[in-house]
Amino acid sequence: MDLKLKVLEGKSVGQEIPVRCKKFFIGRAEDCQLRPGSDLISRHHCVLLVEDGYIGVRDFGSKNGTFINDERVVGERELKPGDRLTVRKVVGVLIAYAGIVVLFAGQTGGAASLLGDAIVFVSAFLLAERLVYLARAVQSLDPVKLLLSQAAIGSMLFMLGSALTEPMPTAWTVRLGASVAYQGVLIAGFNFVVNMWLLQRYRPSSLVPFFLTQPLFGVLAAAVVAGDPLTWELLLACVAVGIGMGLTTR
Repeated sequence: MDLKLKVLEGKSVGQEIPVRCKKFFIGRAEDCQLRPGSDLISRHHCVLLVEDGYIGVRDFGSKNGTFINDERVVGERELKPGDRLTVRKVVGVLIAYAGIVVLFAGQTGGAASLLGDAIVFVSAFLLAERLVYLARAVQSLDPVKLLLSQAAIGSMLFMLGSALTEPMPTAWTVRLGASVAYQGVLIAGFNFVVNMWLLQRYRPSSLVPFFLTQPLFGVLAAAVVAGDPLTWELLLACVAVGIGMGLTTR
């Protein structure tokens, strides 16, 4: 991997500094690979970590801090070229999810509905965190190993939850077995491997617009297959999601 640091300010602006070791220390101490001549830099300020496709920066609690895209690094943070959170992307995501809020704002279902919305919100947060973690893990681990480990742990938790919450034993039928096989092989298996393949080649922020197309396809499928009516709230939500997708991909 050909990794370089480029000086953007000061007397050496434009200079490129090659990073040729797995741990590239930055600071004023003699054992650092890069020693900037500034009192703003601590003796051991930070270190660049390069290993198996992973590039990260770890701050050593420096007084003036280490900043990536104007955000202070706390502990360690992964670096990816061009992965910047811009105002346009934030606005796009807000508009997209505002459409979902408009869709559900007029629906009233009491406490049960609020509990369900809260569960979905927490699930979405956990899925986002899982996506970011897998984007890092797949750079050094085989996607098949990730799939098998997830399947093993998920199956054990599923059986435990079933034993604790379902009083009646499960009556296995051919249809039930086929449904479980379909979910396991196609939905959880094939789609997981494809998702890992995408995360190996693209940043998570680049894949967000792709995931935002799911509610649009869901609305289309419901209208065509189930004959659900296209209300103005539903159309407005789709337009908002489309605008949000456009802003995040520009």
